[in-house]
Amino acid sequence: MVLWGLAGGAAAQSSASYRYWDALPDSLQAVMTRQHTDTARLRTLMHLTDLVRNNEAELTELVALTARLHRPEYWGYRALRAAVQLAQAKAPARPRPAPAAGPAEWPGARFR
Repeated sequence: MVLWGLAGGAAAQSSASYRYWDALPDSLQAVMTRQHTDTARLRTLMHLTDLVRNNEAELTELVALTARLHRPEYWGYRALRAAVQLAQAKAPARPRPAPAAGPAEWPGARFR
């Protein structure tokens, strides 16, 4: 009897018309501009964090909202923000692209 109840919940979730991962990051960014309550912004930021890498400003807002709302996710998002900051600090500077090879730079051009 218990297994029957658990199976019914799983079937209901898989047949829902909206799936959590179907939201596009661009549409979530657009929704963020219209949300004013902390809980609504928090839900959208959490969803956005699950989908894509966030910038430091969004992670800072996410940490602030979870702290203000006393959410248990606070410590996890705080650690994520620290990891992103550390990765950015340790990222090597991007080398300048090499110039396109012209006829004078082709292999063997110096030995003609």
